[in-house]
Amino acid sequence: MKVIDFHTHAFPEEIADKAIEQLENHYKLEISNTATLDSLVKKVEEANLYKAVLHTAAIVPAQVKTVNNWLLQIDNDNLIKFGTIHPRFIGYKSELARLKETGIKGIKLHPDFQQFDILSEEAYDIYEAIGSDFLVLFHVGDDVDDPDGDYSTPKKIAQVIKDFPDLRVIAAHLGGYQMWNEVKKYLFGKDIYIDTSSALDFLSSSEATEIIKGHGIDKVLFGSDFPIKSPLQEMRQLSKLDLSLMERVKILGKNALDLFEELGIE
Repeated sequence: MKVIDFHTHAFPEEIADKAIEQLENHYKLEISNTATLDSLVKKVEEANLYKAVLHTAAIVPAQVKTVNNWLLQIDNDNLIKFGTIHPRFIGYKSELARLKETGIKGIKLHPDFQQFDILSEEAYDIYEAIGSDFLVLFHVGDDVDDPDGDYSTPKKIAQVIKDFPDLRVIAAHLGGYQMWNEVKKYLFGKDIYIDTSSALDFLSSSEATEIIKGHGIDKVLFGSDFPIKSPLQEMRQLSKLDLSLMERVKILGKNALDLFEELGIE
């Protein structure tokens, strides 16, 4: 079975420790992995993955080209690279064109870290420019007390895909981190992928299984959210769910392979 981790991160060595610190402070957790590219490659090999999708995110507009430059110089057959863009980056159209020309097939948007509302005018301009050229993985949801901090929610993602039916979307964290009741209400059965990253630790096995089956097995992708968790750890978590062998095969790899074929990723 070809296992594909659709949600991993790595950072340049000079900022990898700072990235871990930011993740730990934001999510109030301890991370045992390092966030360098070498560390990710070792974890991919450890889990015997066929491929891993590497995501980056420019937290501020000025980082967009620098982060993408770092990403584009990575040469590893086991990694599928998704670029970054920021709604307030003035040259977003030319940068998207550059990513497309270099063969990048996907974009990661992290509204909470990049601090933009996914229903804002600036975000809608980005979706218009992206069109159907890229698969977009959204961080969705957060455990926040301030309603003004809800940059991304399952309800808002449902509105985005309604307004942009050609936009190809993955809603991370089983559709919305810490907002899984809202996932059931607004995303079940929609033409949208969800991934398993940073969700299985916070749900009972029955709750996680309910969301996966309720949304539809064919639209679920395996993701570890490395460096928060390792691929092997999350594979073990997934094995605890009440899923048939064929359902596991689809989540762990077949759905991703079908998506790769659709995107023209070899």
